[in-house]
Amino acid sequence: MTTVLHKTCDRSKPLMAWACKRALAKLKRILTERGYVTPVDSETVQPLFEKILDDIIKLARTAPDDELLDAGEVGTEAHSWVQSYIQSVIDGKTERTYELLAKLPVEPRACNCVIAALDFMYRHSIQWISTERKCFSLKHGVAGTCDGICLASSCGDPECCQVDYVDRKTLCDWKSANGLYVTFLMQAGIYRQMYEEETGEKNEQVFVVRLGKEDGEFESWHVEGEESLQQDLDGFLSALALYRSLHKIETRISDNKEAKRQRQKESLAAERAVRCLDADRYKGVRKKNGCNGTDIMCETCTNKYREHNGGRDAGSD
Repeated sequence: MTTVLHKTCDRSKPLMAWACKRALAKLKRILTERGYVTPVDSETVQPLFEKILDDIIKLARTAPDDELLDAGEVGTEAHSWVQSYIQSVIDGKTERTYELLAKLPVEPRACNCVIAALDFMYRHSIQWISTERKCFSLKHGVAGTCDGICLASSCGDPECCQVDYVDRKTLCDWKSANGLYVTFLMQAGIYRQMYEEETGEKNEQVFVVRLGKEDGEFESWHVEGEESLQQDLDGFLSALALYRSLHKIETRISDNKEAKRQRQKESLAAERAVRCLDADRYKGVRKKNGCNGTDIMCETCTNKYREHNGGRDAGSD
């Protein structure tokens, strides 16, 4: 699922702007911490040599990767807690549910994500049916893991639920990203299709829920109506078709490159069989153990040996 969407749907523009912003922020922080940024009224200025600046820039460039790794760890911790909580509710393990509620994640941002998820569940009177359900489509040849299937009721906020409803079969997908992206809807669209293909049951609506790491608030995309749900599925299927076309083309190009490398390798081997790299230095006085990493002498070295030894063959005793 995510492989297809990451390969075909470009989200680089906002990510590049974010990465640049984070790298520059880290650059400023390092310069300040090391005393290279001084107040305007300071009488002393510490010189910044080019080599030192290059090293600092090298360190600053890692900022986006550092933050992505950190964000991934936060999201994983929050997701794991939410999954455990939902499973305890489904299993009817009340004591385990209370235990989890008493031990929210220690990491503040993960804790905020959990609070946002619980708030979403409460406001929509969620009744869980499944969590972390493995899905597969024989029709489309794709697989994934659906965060949750539940019954949901309207929350009373027209910005979230435009109409009143009770106990709608709902597909729910959690996100801890800093924003909501259309690829999230496309992903939920194929989850819904896979669930229907496997069970014969339809989900009437979809919730893609962003869990706020900083404020503990949730932001949701609520999709209902067959036309909108079909658009999301069509979006994913278009991405899937593009992904498979790219894979075929890239495989063809890769095969062509590999065939070219093999031809070049064989050509070079043929050249070395005639004249090895050591041929110019070899005088033909003593028989060589071999050329080109083998126990066979190349033609040039063999001829030199014969000339120096009165026609004696290099392979003879």
